[in-house]
Amino acid sequence: MKRLIFTIHLLFSCSSAIADSCYDAIRDRGMAVDMQNWNMMLGAADNVIRNCGYTTGRPFGRIVADKVIANIKLYNYEAAVTNIDECLKNYPAYPVCFYWKAVIFRDANLRVEFETAKKEAREAATYFVRNRSQLLSDALTSEDRLNIATDIDVAAAVLNNLKELTF
Repeated sequence: MKRLIFTIHLLFSCSSAIADSCYDAIRDRGMAVDMQNWNMMLGAADNVIRNCGYTTGRPFGRIVADKVIANIKLYNYEAAVTNIDECLKNYPAYPVCFYWKAVIFRDANLRVEFETAKKEAREAATYFVRNRSQLLSDALTSEDRLNIATDIDVAAAVLNNLKELTF
């Protein structure tokens, strides 16, 4: 019985430590984003992926989008393209990744690809904004609702930024 109690305590302690390291990584990510420190943002994104156990899905796609932005700001377009592919593989309708894809194509002077990516960004962002109520009501947990609400706000910002994005 003592061994069982010890094992339960040990498991609880380990999961608490993991949760703390995830929380710390997310906090550090927020600071790097706020400071617009692109190198720090890359490291913070990797720490969130590692400490929170993100390997697939929407949470992973959102964090990889941070790497897209940081790599573009550091003019590391090759890494940004790899990150965009990874982002869209995990979160296929994420407007942020389509937006930055359009930016890369614009900067590379690829008009057709730029127009396609811009259209994809507009469609994805419009979907979030138009379906706000339905998306929020479909969310199963408060964390899901918060994430969807954030994605909707981000989609609205993408729509606004697309107005200024020209070839």
